[in-house]
Amino acid sequence: MDEFGTRSGRPGLSNILNTFLKVPIYTVVRGLKMVRTYYRKTEKVPREILIGALRHLKLLDNLNLQKIAYRKVAEGFGIPKSTLFSHYQKVKDLDSIPENYLSNEVHNRQILKYKEEEELVEYLLDRFFIYKLIELVTPYLTVSSLRTG
Repeated sequence: MDEFGTRSGRPGLSNILNTFLKVPIYTVVRGLKMVRTYYRKTEKVPREILIGALRHLKLLDNLNLQKIAYRKVAEGFGIPKSTLFSHYQKVKDLDSIPENYLSNEVHNRQILKYKEEEELVEYLLDRFFIYKLIELVTPYLTVSSLRTG
């Protein structure tokens, strides 16, 4: 075995990439294959900081004092410009930024919040139980009313 891990002494492409570039072969050759364990490269922007930056941009936009400078606001709050821009595009047409924006209460396509969903399930189970109870009791009520009548 040589320094490249081959017997022939000639390094293969995968051995060269693994040895010198420290890049697994499947990321270079096969393209977009997901790694076994994904580690996030950057930290997520805290919700409070992002909402503060969005409110600042909205204030500048509403006052029409100047052209919106995403770069200056992003540097001031210490967040990436692209993150600020993409989030601002979602809320720029709204009157104000909702309180539950970026909270974990609602997912992308979820209609009801988790609490509302639990309340609905509880209500439906109660109604189902009452319906089944009435369904079970009704034949006995009709038979007993015929006997007494």
